Formats: sequence, structure tokens, C-alpha cells
Amino acid sequence: LPRTIGAVTLEALGEIQADLKGSHDKDYIFPVGFRSSRKHASIMDPSKKGVYTSEVIKGEDGRVRFRVVCEDDRTQVFEDSTANGAWGLVFDHIASMTRRSSRASSANMFQSDRGIEQFGFSTEKIKKAIAELPGAEAFMKLRQGGTNKPTKEKEKEKEKRREVEEKPEVSSKDKKKKGAQKRGKKNEGYVQPPPMEMLRMGEFRCMEEDIEVIPASHHGMVSLSSMDEQSQRKMLHEIWELAAVQHFLRCFRTSLGIVSNLTTEDFHTAFLECSSVMKVIHLRLMLKAADRKKAPEMADNESWLYMLRSRLQSQEDYWDEDMGRWEKTEPEWSSFLEEDPMPEGIEQYYQLPLRIRALILWHLCECLLDGNEEHRAANFPNVEWDDADALRLFPSCHDSHGNAYWYLEGSDGILYRESPPHAGHKARAPSFQSVSLNHNELMDVGKEMLAEGKKKKKHGLQHFAKWLVEEEGPKLASKALARERAKSKQALLEMMPRKRSSRVAEKEEREKLEEEERQRKAQEMELMRLEQEKKKKEREREMRLKERQEQIEQKIRDDERARLLNEAERERRLRKRRRLLQKELLQKGESGEEDRNSSQPVRASGRIAEGRQGNWWETGNKVEILCDGDWWQAIVLNTRTGMGPRDVEMYIGYVGGTEEDNEWV
Repeated sequence: LPRTIGAVTLEALGEIQADLKGSHDKDYIFPVGFRSSRKHASIMDPSKKGVYTSEVIKGEDGRVRFRVVCEDDRTQVFEDSTANGAWGLVFDHIASMTRRSSRASSANMFQSDRGIEQFGFSTEKIKKAIAELPGAEAFMKLRQGGTNKPTKEKEKEKEKRREVEEKPEVSSKDKKKKGAQKRGKKNEGYVQPPPMEMLRMGEFRCMEEDIEVIPASHHGMVSLSSMDEQSQRKMLHEIWELAAVQHFLRCFRTSLGIVSNLTTEDFHTAFLECSSVMKVIHLRLMLKAADRKKAPEMADNESWLYMLRSRLQSQEDYWDEDMGRWEKTEPEWSSFLEEDPMPEGIEQYYQLPLRIRALILWHLCECLLDGNEEHRAANFPNVEWDDADALRLFPSCHDSHGNAYWYLEGSDGILYRESPPHAGHKARAPSFQSVSLNHNELMDVGKEMLAEGKKKKKHGLQHFAKWLVEEEGPKLASKALARERAKSKQALLEMMPRKRSSRVAEKEEREKLEEEERQRKAQEMELMRLEQEKKKKEREREMRLKERQEQIEQKIRDDERARLLNEAERERRLRKRRRLLQKELLQKGESGEEDRNSSQPVRASGRIAEGRQGNWWETGNKVEILCDGDWWQAIVLNTRTGMGPRDVEMYIGYVGGTEEDNEWV
């Protein structure tokens, strides 16, 4: 020691003194000499943090006392017989200093275990450390309701448990039939219950008497088309997720960039109308901290709905070791909804029930808080997570029926009541509803709660109701009266005739003319810009057409040059063959044979161009002709027998030549 555990620094564990009154209760043990410290709003300046030392001491009356001292002013000592009472005095002192923190701090006074948490007794590690102190065993037996039974009775109980475990498992139907017989009997063996069913969204499990699954309530699941605006607003007060979202936005409005603190009525109006305020809230919850400034610009169109639909339908890839392949996770909406809210398009969002829309908004808030410390620090850079308990909201009080009452900061008189679940044949899930909607109803409910607290001796309920009636109710009434006076004053000012001087009129006229001139110049500049862009596009188009025309002309010139080259080549080959023909005729020297040889072949050598079986000189075959030391490609067009018994004459056409080049070979 000292050792830091969460937001609490444990400095000393102390020692357990069983003879002192108040040294334990049903849940915690309070050792004398226990000392811890933590940071909280300073009693000197609530806008800054101060270090508070909490310790357990022995009082002069022989009882355990709890003392809290702030390091900023050690002369002020807050001492009480309970941990909640000592820290309640600290909360009350801070609330009396600043008007802004009075509502939140005063409401926190009535949270049952807030002082226990500030001391650190509710931390699991500290509880285990205290349980290991000398003398803690007697307290643990006392808290568990156990006594030192004889060894024989313990052995009998073990034998009964073994017999029960060896018996076959009883089905849920048989167990329900025998439930009435088993109820109320003591010292019976433990019976293994049937496997629990998986709960769906909104269902609650009740472990009283029998295991039952209580179906979820259908608040907010009605179609909007079948409800008027008053019914819709009433239904919004029964959706606890919406109240949780409102508290979340109040706690983190600085990090999210929400400047104004919306009242409950304004928040519900924006939620029903899906106004730009609600669009910006959705975007700030989905965007990263660096991009949240772009939310107002993105809220002008429906891009926020496309982003929301894409977010709910997103799936991630993961490696399945059993299958040995990559698989996709379930869509994000499946973690809190039974079906895709927008399977066909974003326009389906406006037809969703109110509870589904509230669940989507609540899920976006929960996702920001999930993850490690780095993830939270990136989303909320201005939040000190060491003192995160100060952000958590607890019930203000409980009545004799087990109902919990929640009062949110800035709710303008709206008090919520949450009823506990009920088991048995008339099983009922917890319900959440508002018992007051304004300051007048809040005063009436507070008086009823005050009477019930005095009758049932519920001190927490009595103190909270007294605070509502004596402090919160009159404060809200004075605010409402001030707003009404401001509205009436504004209405009277609008009805009164206004006197205007000539200088004011001239100034307004001059400003009007200047504004018109600015608008005219802006329009002229816009027209000039459009004209310049048009001319630029025309020039680019003309340049593209010119380049295209030049390419076409160049292609025509290239084709003509290639054609002329081919004709020149054919003419050269033709002249060469004619010269060779004349040379051969002159060498023969026989005039009688000259006429015959003019129609007979002048080439005596040939070969097959492609490997082929059969007579290679048949019609249609490709051959090559030897002429002046070069081989020329040709096609056999016709054949006839030659002068010798084994001679064959072929009429060929040269590849790339004309009909005038054809000859007998």
C-alpha cells in the first residue's frame, strides 16, 4: 500500500473490531483505520478536481464513524455514522456553492450506495482484501446466515445432495406439477433446474419459484400511422432507452460537439419530426471525433440514412478454425433487433415504430462506450475516465413496492418510475413510465411520495420527496413563470407601434441597397464564370475535333502510300518475269516452237509449300515457283498433261499478284 484500484487509491485496510456498533451491515464490513483517497469536485472550486481522503474511525460513543476531508481545505470535516451520509454532506456542500451543479449533486445525495462507492467498499478487490483480514470469518458467517452445525448434520446434508444428483433430471413440466408440493418445505435437497432458454431482445428471466421467461412489452411497437401526436409523445415517455440516450448526450455533449442542452420536450419533438437536430445527433454518434464537425453539412440531405443503413448491415470477416475458411459475422442489427429495419431502402426508416428508432439510437450510444480505453479516449477526448463513476446515473430512491424513481438533470419536472418484474402465472416484465410531465405534477407526486415515506418509514423516499417539494418544484415553477413573463413581454413589444428615426431608416435603406448590389455582383461573377467555362469547353471540343481530323487524314495518306508501294512492287516483279521470258525464248532459237511456247509453261521447277500427302500439283494447293534464284508463293488454278509421260503443267496465280501475272508452269 498505497495501491490504486480504479478511481480509488487504497492507503490502509485497518483492523476489524467486532465489538463496535456499525462495524458491518448485511453487505459490507467496515474496518477501523480504513483509509482511501480519490478525486472529486473541490469544495473550494467545483470546476476543479480535489483529492478527498475517506477514513473509518472509532467514535467517542463506541460506534463506527465515517470521515471525509478535502485536501484543499482540511479545516472542514464531513463526518457521519454512515458512509453514504458522510459523502452526502460533501455533495450538499458542493451543491450549495454553484447553481449549475445543485440539481445533479442534490439528486445524487439520494442514491443509496453512492457513499459506499466513494469510499471504495463496493470494489471487488477491496472487498476481497477486507475479507482476508483477521476476524472477518465471523462476519462472513453472520452475513451468510450460517451457524456452526454439528458434523453429523453436515454429512447427512451431503448424502441427500448426492442422492438428488444421482436421480434422473426432472423435466420442466414435471417440475411445475410438483412445484406446489415443494414450495414452503425446508431442508430439502437441491434439484438441478432444466437448461435455461436463450433470451431474445427485451425478454426478462425471473428466478422466483419457477424458471420463467417473461416476454418483452410492446411499448413503442405500434405503427405511427395509427396514432396521433399526443399518443406518440406519451409513448416516448415509456421507452427507457430514449431516456438513457438523453442522459448520454448530456454527459458527453462537449465531446460530441452538441452545444445546446436540449430539454426533454425539445428532444422528443426532434425525435418525432426527425429534424435536422436529430440528423446531426445520429451523424455525430457515427462519425469519428475528427470528422464530427462535418455533421451539419451532411445533415442537409439523406446521406446520414445511407450511412446508418450501411452501418447496421455491415459484416466483418473472421477465420473459422473449425471450418478452415473465412466466414462473415452476423450483421450489426442482429445484436439488438430481430430483423433488418431497412432491408429495401432508407425510406423504410420513417415507417419504423418509435421503439425500433429509439433502439437504433441507443445502440449507437452503447457502441461508443464499448471497447478498450484507447477506443473511449479517441471518441471522448475531453472526459476523465478515472472518475467515470460520477457520470453513472442511479435511481434517486425506491418506494415500498420496489419501484425505482429516476430523475434526470434538465428534464423540467419529468420523473420516471420503473417497476420491478413479477413472476408466477401473472408474469410481468419491468415497466418504465413517467409519473409527472411538468413542475405542477412533480409537486403533486412529491407530496404523495412524502406521505408514503412517512407512513412506511422509508427515509430515502422521504428525503427525496422532501427535496422535490421544497427545492426542485419551486425552482422549476419560478423558471416556468419567468419564461411566461418573457413571452408575454415579447408579445406586448411586438404589438406596440415602433418609432423609427430617419437616420435608422436611411441606414437600413443603404444596407438594403448594398446587399442588393452585392447580390448583383455575385450574379454577374457567376455568369462570367459560367461563360468562361462554356468557352473553355468549346475550345477543348474544337481541339479534339482538329486532332481527330488530322488523325484521319494521316491514315488516308498512309494507306495511299502503302497502295502505291504494293503496285510498284507488283510492276517490278512483272517486268522481271517478262525479261526472263524473253531471254528464254531467244535462247531456244526455233521460230516454229516460239508460237507453241507462248502458251506453254516457262518455269521448269516447283515445290510444295505445305506438307501434304497425295499429288502436290493438284488444283487448289499452295506451291512455290523458282524464278531468277527466288522462290515465289503461288496457288495452283488448273493442271494439264505435259509433253513427257510424267510431265504435268500447272496454271498458277501468284500471291499478291493480278490476273495478268498468271502463267503456265
